[in-house]
Amino acid sequence: MVMEVNIKKLDAQADISSAGEVCQVFIFNPDLVNRLKAELDDSAGIAALFKLLGDESRCTMLRALSRSHELCVCDLAEITDLSLPTVSHHLRKLREMKVVRSRREGKLVFYQLADERIRTLLEVVSQESPLAV
Repeated sequence: MVMEVNIKKLDAQADISSAGEVCQVFIFNPDLVNRLKAELDDSAGIAALFKLLGDESRCTMLRALSRSHELCVCDLAEITDLSLPTVSHHLRKLREMKVVRSRREGKLVFYQLADERIRTLLEVVSQESPLAV
């Protein structure tokens, strides 16, 4: 079943039909749309992950962790040239999103990736591709 609705001009000054980037009529498949809406209901979580990865310091920490089994907070501070409190703040955010996990060994705290899918994601976007910057 396909639904069709005529599009009204959004702006009297703009002719959307000449733009070539939008449909001239609004037609959609409700069965397909409803199925996809149900399948995509986790977009907020994915967006939160990408927002988390959008910070250069956190991204650097994760890339370092992806190349090592685990790193101490002090290692991450040296790698990122950040203070221990700043690194700790970033790691807390990563831990809250269950991206990293920690373990204490005496006076040291070590971090590692909590999910191998993060390593895979970082490998994909780090390769020579249109996504890599």
